[in-house]
Amino acid sequence: MYYLLKKMEAGPTHTTFVLPRVPPAQVKQMRCKTGLRTGFHCLMSTLSSTSATQLRSTAFDMLSYTFTLLKMTVITFCLLTSNAVEAQTTMTVRGAVIAPDGSEIPNAQVAAFPTLSAGSGVAGNFSWTGTDTHGRFRLLLPRGRYVIRAKAEQAGYPDPNALLSADPTARFPTISVEQSDISGVVVTLGKKGAVLEGYAYDARSKTAIAGSKVTLLDAYNPHAIVEIFPDKTGRFQFTVPTKPILVFASAPGYKTAHLANGQPVTLSSGEHRSISLELDHQ
Repeated sequence: MYYLLKKMEAGPTHTTFVLPRVPPAQVKQMRCKTGLRTGFHCLMSTLSSTSATQLRSTAFDMLSYTFTLLKMTVITFCLLTSNAVEAQTTMTVRGAVIAPDGSEIPNAQVAAFPTLSAGSGVAGNFSWTGTDTHGRFRLLLPRGRYVIRAKAEQAGYPDPNALLSADPTARFPTISVEQSDISGVVVTLGKKGAVLEGYAYDARSKTAIAGSKVTLLDAYNPHAIVEIFPDKTGRFQFTVPTKPILVFASAPGYKTAHLANGQPVTLSSGEHRSISLELDHQ
């Protein structure tokens, strides 16, 4: 397919006009001197010698091409505008996660929880972002108020966002993101806990049980509970606070198996304890 075009010949003062959808052998080419007036007369002469069918086909092709170009222009404009708006409304928040003694906590996890309008809680979607080897983090947040929370279970700190591991010594600052970046945000985790790992299995076959779960319960608060689901080998692991907890395992068709005969157990800070929970059929 050819498009209506203006092409300069080798001579500096000659112009060739070619109509679209016309076979090359049938294209009437006219040479005339370059210039606004002479070029216009040249084009009009070419058009007058072209059939109405060819002109209608040419006009339709040019209209379709123009419409496609217009759509691409609108889409590009919308993308550029969206990026510009996002760049203006998203601010950078920088800070660090530290231990109660002020030391850095590397490879911790940080999240910004949007606060409720009344300021009495948190709500909305969030995602965890890892810190670097010095505990520093960088978040990109739209305007609003947020509570910055953190956790570092691999470093031995219980997740303070869980009710079971809630620690009053942890410090989660509230920030207000407006029209400028924020730096110097400090998140302080609570006391270091202990790692509890174990194996829940069938007492008869000594194999893992599908659908089993391990429950950790605050010995003095029945509402503070965590449920852990062992992997396909029956193994589990969790960082627990240094306070009395009840530990038991259960599964459909099995009797509940209690650690320490159902008595509270307390792990010391930095301890790593392994346990086994055997479940008998009902």
